Amino acid sequence: MHIMPKTVLVESRLWNIFLILASLTLLGEATAQADPPPPDCDSGWEWDNQMGAPYNIGGYTSYGGPIAACQGTIYTCINHSVIVAWNDIGAWWTVASFPGSINCMTVRGSTLYVGGSFDGFRDGNNAFVNGTNVASMNALSGVWSPIGTGTATEVFAIAVDTALNVYIGLTEFAPTTSCGYPGMLARFDTSSQSWVSVGCGLRVDTYSDSACSPQPQPQNPPPPSPVVARVSALYADGTDIYVAGGFDKCGSDDAYHVAKWNGSAWTPLATDPHWCWRTARSTPWISSILMYSNRVYVAGEITPACNPNTGSPYTYPFGLAEFAPNGTGLLSGAEDNLWTYDSNYDEYFAAPGRDLCKAGCTVYVTGEFDTIGSTDGNSGTPANGISRRVGTGAWGPLGSGLKFGTDPGGAQHLAADTHWVWVQCDYFYGDMHPMLNFDTAGGYSAAGLARWADPNYLP
Repeated sequence: MHIMPKTVLVESRLWNIFLILASLTLLGEATAQADPPPPDCDSGWEWDNQMGAPYNIGGYTSYGGPIAACQGTIYTCINHSVIVAWNDIGAWWTVASFPGSINCMTVRGSTLYVGGSFDGFRDGNNAFVNGTNVASMNALSGVWSPIGTGTATEVFAIAVDTALNVYIGLTEFAPTTSCGYPGMLARFDTSSQSWVSVGCGLRVDTYSDSACSPQPQPQNPPPPSPVVARVSALYADGTDIYVAGGFDKCGSDDAYHVAKWNGSAWTPLATDPHWCWRTARSTPWISSILMYSNRVYVAGEITPACNPNTGSPYTYPFGLAEFAPNGTGLLSGAEDNLWTYDSNYDEYFAAPGRDLCKAGCTVYVTGEFDTIGSTDGNSGTPANGISRRVGTGAWGPLGSGLKFGTDPGGAQHLAADTHWVWVQCDYFYGDMHPMLNFDTAGGYSAAGLARWADPNYLP
């Protein structure tokens, strides 16, 4: 019997261990190179075919205003002035009535936050709440509270970070900061119980492009954007606040309508003055901003700028754009372009995006479009009024999407809960162009309000 010397045996075993480790390393490298795409978080989701009837007030059925979702309940507005709620119990109830306008809503934990133009309001029990332009409600108890003494000017956007700091978007008529810029982004200071301007203010963008005209617009456009500059969209990710609006400078840094505030300093996100077509105070009109998959999305009335060297328009972005959160600029190309087809002209026109939300690892966009992607709409992906994306994959439809009669439909508002995504239009029966509203979602009756859901959590 041959006995292997101990030194040879040890060397042989060490060599075998080395080969095993090397194989595992190579296997790990191969696995890393072939990582699968992220899981399809809403795989198997479907349009809810059992949505409750639209809220009926005084015999007139309508929606109008922002929406928010919290713990299985959807909060929406009637004519921008009455907040109502619905869940799978099946009955609508009135949450609060405002003498002015509700412009924005958001949820953090079990608290609903609202902003707008109002001086006091009535809660669901008709008790008076002394809140001015901004307030919050405990969604579990239904109790409303003012936030400090309110604000002197109208609130157009609201976000709450994980430290429960409340941020609001104001207009250029907000108090002027020490830098001479209006404090269009303000934060509620809990120690002084007052609203304070953030980061030395935001400078109003008064520049207008004139080198060439942007590409054709829809034949039935929405009303013109306001000409008063404002912070029009906010989003909180941890303690970072993503900001969009009619500004071209944050503090001392150039930032063309998109920036990030981390609690102590600004990061400009749109650093190229020609990333889109700009007109003084009003264009681009960004209605929603979202951080998702290490990208900052903005949706709104967005069209390409002109190439300063050639004078001809760029081929993106239309309605939707993406930025790097570290400030290195625009990430998206024509794959995000939004289009609507007009059969009267046999042509695709630029379409606006209106709102964004995310549920798990899926991001959603809604607006007045029927196609997403491509430089001219002809080779884009059909998606009626709403589209979804997992990670950085391709945009796709949600079934047959939103329709108004047999025409493609559209919507203006999104909200996500754990197992649902809600979509709503500013809806009045038949009063508006089809691309501005919908009466079916995925082929099911849905008069201006619909739910894309995990069927395991539907009644």
